[in-house]
Amino acid sequence: MSSEIVLVTSAGSIIAQGIIKSLNLANEEKDNPVKYQIIGADMSPDAPGLYRADDGILVPPASSANYTDYLIELCRQREVKAIFVGSDDELLTVA
Repeated sequence: MSSEIVLVTSAGSIIAQGIIKSLNLANEEKDNPVKYQIIGADMSPDAPGLYRADDGILVPPASSANYTDYLIELCRQREVKAIFVGSDDELLTVA
């Protein structure tokens, strides 16, 4: 079984929490050839998804000038293979 590190942004949003839940359910499937290591990212330390993921990271707001650079560096350091964007506002910045 291979392991892939994925990042879920806006971990406090309903969308991101649904993504995290789906990835965790996929991890429970016996036939799933991939185990997802989930990193939840949000600007708020109270975001529920930070605690439902395998690891939680505080990030600057998406409106911050260095947000994209921060995500790129985070993905390099953690060897992230996929980013799931958890909010519409953030999607424009990340795209």
